Amino acid sequence: MNKKNFFNIVLPICGIILVLFAAAIFKALCIGCIFHVNIKEINGTVQEGINNLSSQNDLQKTLLYPGKNITIQSGGNMAGFALSIKNIGAIEGTFSYEISAKENNCKMNQVFANNLISLGKSGEGIKIPSESLMEPPILVGFNISKKVNPCKINYRIKVNKNGQLYDETDFSLQILSR
Repeated sequence: MNKKNFFNIVLPICGIILVLFAAAIFKALCIGCIFHVNIKEINGTVQEGINNLSSQNDLQKTLLYPGKNITIQSGGNMAGFALSIKNIGAIEGTFSYEISAKENNCKMNQVFANNLISLGKSGEGIKIPSESLMEPPILVGFNISKKVNPCKINYRIKVNKNGQLYDETDFSLQILSR
């Protein structure tokens, strides 16, 4: 085989590989853009988002940022949302919360759905002054294995103040395949 034939074969193959590699990088960047709303850490942007939610509705007791509809890819890194509690009462309170699955279309039992929450499933002994937000917000994280099929799970957050039910808030987790 001479040099000319060698380059006529190798160069198109290298070009195809390069185009496929570029397409894979573009896909990864686009997926990152679409699902950028998942929270991976509590930072200034998240705190500002919680503060904005609080100022928009003075009576909202449980705040979820970026919202109540969370979308996460299976087999990905842990991601989720920020949770904060607002004490709208006139006296300081001691708060606790617990997150549990309500229903799903995933053909999984409630225990398995609850175990998808890998961080921030519950908390207690949270002291919040009157008319104040819990500082800092809590990261509620999900770690979804590749084995979990695409589906939607509804969860409920029950918040207690001084041992009494204070608020209940629902949110949904939409799991997408990778």
